[in-house]
Amino acid sequence: MLLVQALAVRGRQSEARERWRKVSVFLAGYGWRKDVTIWEVIDPLPALAAVDRGRALAAAALTQGLVYQVVDHTDGKETRHAPNAWFSKLCRMDLVGSLELVARSANESGGRIDWRLESAFASAVDAARQTGSPLVLNCLQNTIPFQDEADEAERRFDVIERLLATDRVRGHAALYLLEAQVQGDAKEFDTTAYDKLRQFGVSHNIPVSPPDPVIGEARRESSQNGAEFRDENRSEFGKVLDGMPVFPINASPLAILSALRARPSYVDDRADHSRLVNALGFRIAELLQAGNEQDALRLLVDFGRRQAFFSLAKPLASLAEGLERHGYARPAALVFTLAYTHSHGRGGWDTLGGTEQQDWLERAIALSQETALRTLASEIAFHLHEKHYTMGITAQIVELSAKYISADIAFAAWEEAYGVVRHRLPGDVDLTDPFMPYDPDHTQALSLDEALVFLLLSRVSHPELGRKVAALSGIAEVVHVAPQLVVAAVKCILRADTCFTTVVAVLHTVLESEQPPYPLTAGLRVDLEYLLRTDDYVLSEIAYLLLQRAGVTPTRQRHQADMPPGRGLTAKRRRAVLSLDWGDRTEKIRNVWPDFSGLITDEFDRVFESAQSHRQRSGSRHETAKSRVCKGLPPTPLLFWEKELFEVAFSKVLTGIDSHLWGTGAWTPQVHAEIVNEVLPETRLQTAVWFSRTVRPKIPLPSQQRGASLSPTPISGEGDYDGWYRAGYIEYELLLNKGPVGDYSGTVQAASGLVFVADRSELDDMGIPLGCGSADRCWFPHEVADNSSIERFEGPLVGLNWIEDFLGRPRVLMLPSELARHCRLTFRRWPGRLEFVDSGGEPAVVFRCWHLRPVGNEISEAQPRLSGCDLIVRADVFESICALSDNEAIELRRTQRIEPRAQ
Repeated sequence: MLLVQALAVRGRQSEARERWRKVSVFLAGYGWRKDVTIWEVIDPLPALAAVDRGRALAAAALTQGLVYQVVDHTDGKETRHAPNAWFSKLCRMDLVGSLELVARSANESGGRIDWRLESAFASAVDAARQTGSPLVLNCLQNTIPFQDEADEAERRFDVIERLLATDRVRGHAALYLLEAQVQGDAKEFDTTAYDKLRQFGVSHNIPVSPPDPVIGEARRESSQNGAEFRDENRSEFGKVLDGMPVFPINASPLAILSALRARPSYVDDRADHSRLVNALGFRIAELLQAGNEQDALRLLVDFGRRQAFFSLAKPLASLAEGLERHGYARPAALVFTLAYTHSHGRGGWDTLGGTEQQDWLERAIALSQETALRTLASEIAFHLHEKHYTMGITAQIVELSAKYISADIAFAAWEEAYGVVRHRLPGDVDLTDPFMPYDPDHTQALSLDEALVFLLLSRVSHPELGRKVAALSGIAEVVHVAPQLVVAAVKCILRADTCFTTVVAVLHTVLESEQPPYPLTAGLRVDLEYLLRTDDYVLSEIAYLLLQRAGVTPTRQRHQADMPPGRGLTAKRRRAVLSLDWGDRTEKIRNVWPDFSGLITDEFDRVFESAQSHRQRSGSRHETAKSRVCKGLPPTPLLFWEKELFEVAFSKVLTGIDSHLWGTGAWTPQVHAEIVNEVLPETRLQTAVWFSRTVRPKIPLPSQQRGASLSPTPISGEGDYDGWYRAGYIEYELLLNKGPVGDYSGTVQAASGLVFVADRSELDDMGIPLGCGSADRCWFPHEVADNSSIERFEGPLVGLNWIEDFLGRPRVLMLPSELARHCRLTFRRWPGRLEFVDSGGEPAVVFRCWHLRPVGNEISEAQPRLSGCDLIVRADVFESICALSDNEAIELRRTQRIEPRAQ
């Protein structure tokens, strides 16, 4: 408007008039900062789909652009949820299409962190909860952190109950994992949700551990009910009125009207209105019996219009039911319609009743359609003329037209509303955030379960490592049990612009988990053969291994990537780039190819500097990982964008290894197997750790523990594990300052382990009482050695290993593989938790891990206040191990405080 004034002052009248018209379109009648009228276009879409799905889906596609524009055009305070409102309606209209849409959107740009996508993901899972595969749905809901809500627990029970009915073993495992999530995922421990969990366990004869807040505050939902609220808040004057007649004796219609208008206009939904309803119903019946129907109807309309109902017009509905029982069809139809038009749907936000009150309107139409529709029209006119707030009327007109009149009229009404909103919004703005464009004519031909698997695969693109590994764990389980559901979904991610690490992780999971006769690999043969010819070493090698295992004779045809001239990077810059690597991959390859590290740093720098978007995306993820509230808190583990690009550069440069080895005469037939074993992530171990999550055992907090050397004592108070021995344990506790903010002040590390030593004085110089080793070789031995003899054992019994790859850095405890073989123990199964079983299949050695109480509810504060793991050993196995040593076993405990600057 200031620009209009300036143009007018300068005499540029035509420009001023044009600008004024545009401003008027944007602002007229809708305030300065919001346009909630968009809900009038979104809300009736499912009702339109019920009468003409094709036209309704086209309408949904048209509306998608408006929901983006309205958010961009306003301050977002009341419109920022419009894209998710639109998506939730789409789920009801086109479930498979909506699943595919959120999967494609989550996969875009290498994966994104966006609360709108997170909300849409949860909405999509909820929409399929009753009809999709319970196995896939359970895997999906496991990738959603539990947010301390009892209702959320009950929704997850629905899926687990269906899973228990089809696969009781996996149903049990799902419930045990949910137990750990309910106790650990939320900032506060919700005892109400945990009580519901225990009840569910009892109903299915599955024991659940007693609740234990452990750290932080416990929260319980308020149990205060409406009756208590009413009794405590009724005024003395109101109690006196209870003893007085509602209307004067022999009151005329005018006296009745006067008495009604003298009553408070606000009607509490929770109050008991039976006296008023009975008294008014009796007076209305008297008027009707006397043939004074017009006065009776006027009284009813005046009463309905003057009462202010918060949500449900229950007194009107009760009055209508009484009139219907006494045979007064026309008055009953009128009052039922009044009950609908003066209720407020959508939690009280709408002017008219919602779907939960449409039963009253249907009863009115059944009694007298003419009276019901006339009353409906007159009450809508009353709201529009007399009330300032008219939200929801347009949407209800469209819905009612679709249900009771005709599809053409309903669509005509919707199109008029759409035209008004579209005219008012800046149509030249092209936005596709957070969802990619929805086109009902070009969706993938997927079944519901295939679309759910596609959604699960897209979850691997999420930058937050916890969700990423949870998704991979689910994929491993689905590939193992139902590979036929995975073929089409994997094709979707292979043929889309999916980030490199996602494709690597998914295909490697398939390689680890698929069972003979490998139907998934057979279904992916064309796509895998294409990967053989790409300039990505890692992808081409995984494709080669998959095809070879399935009986195909593949040929390595990959294209060696062209390496441009060196970029003259400084030594400091090269060190910074190489620090992005995990493990010692680069160093091992440089031993046979000295130029490898230089080629990688040059290629990474070229890619990173090729587009400003790479730098922006990298900075955005670092900003997301850093807490703005808790000062000094370690960043949340994410797959940072520069690490994604490093993996791309690493794989591309590695395509030159063949020509280099041939040129130096160092090539061998085993070289690719050796390289692949070094460069692929520890997918199987990462997911096995995820499956091993449990409720934290009842041990003191690390900050409460003290160093000591003790004789081993059996575990107690842990149900099935009573009598076992805790052979190794390590845990970290984040310390937060007291106060409203609670800045990070350090970490306490507590560790314990069983140690076999001849002289206790040796313990004085021992630090952490855990050894070291390769977790992969200990848990998944690649060769079986002779267990007939073993050397006498001494030193720490349990080893500690940090897995390190782009999927994260979890801790793993392990028993030396030679001891497991001596005790005739074998790994149980994968996908599944880390445990050794005896010859009878009973658990003998179990690894457990836990993490609980994130510092806050945002991803930037997802660091758990407690995270740890232990390794427990059955008593008879412990005795067999002790028999191998000439020394007694000692439990050594150590604690250490780590200051923030030392991390």
